Amino acid sequence: TFPAEKDLDKNGTLERIIATGEIVFGSDTTYPPFESIESSKTVGFDVDIGVAIAAELSKAYDTTIVAKFQTNDWDPIIPDLKTGKFDAILSAMTKTAVRAQEIDFTRSYYTSKQAILAGPDSPTITGIEDLNATGIKIAVQSGTTSDLYAKDNLAKATISAFTGFDEVLKALENGDVDFLLGDLPVLGFYSVEKAGYSVVGSFGDDELFGIGVRKDTGDVETPFP
Repeated sequence: TFPAEKDLDKNGTLERIIATGEIVFGSDTTYPPFESIESSKTVGFDVDIGVAIAAELSKAYDTTIVAKFQTNDWDPIIPDLKTGKFDAILSAMTKTAVRAQEIDFTRSYYTSKQAILAGPDSPTITGIEDLNATGIKIAVQSGTTSDLYAKDNLAKATISAFTGFDEVLKALENGDVDFLLGDLPVLGFYSVEKAGYSVVGSFGDDELFGIGVRKDTGDVETPFP
């Protein structure tokens, strides 16, 4: 249930969304099937969620609100939210205690796990423990939970962190690394799209995705505060 329009903070995010007729989501659009650019259009699972949120807001406040997606690099996406570059982060973001110190999250909308993607020439492994070895080269996207896991648990391997996930994929395709780490559904999508590439294991606890919003935005248990 959304708050009544008369009860909204006149300087708040939701009041601005209603006044402008748009809700702007920051998203790292290099991450299919959640968000990517196809023919100059942002598409994916998260985009569908954003469109649905805009529709619910339109219905709740008897107006027309459209969802817009603004491409943003991953590393600065939380600082950029805090400075008001967009209204919320909708970008397959795992809810973590560290991130929750900086921003608030809505209720979870997706459950994922971390996984390993191998290429045609990758060595054979039996699990994540095999990656913690001298001579193993791993690609991750900077600032992600994959990056944090690698730094904490794979100290013997050579870890290369890239700004965009497309760069992570390119490193594996070019043979610059042996494996890459990322979210299971994303790596599964890629393994289907690209012959010779396969998911060779998952690891860690379940990870819950949520929409990131600025602190004190409102009741984040609603679809959007």
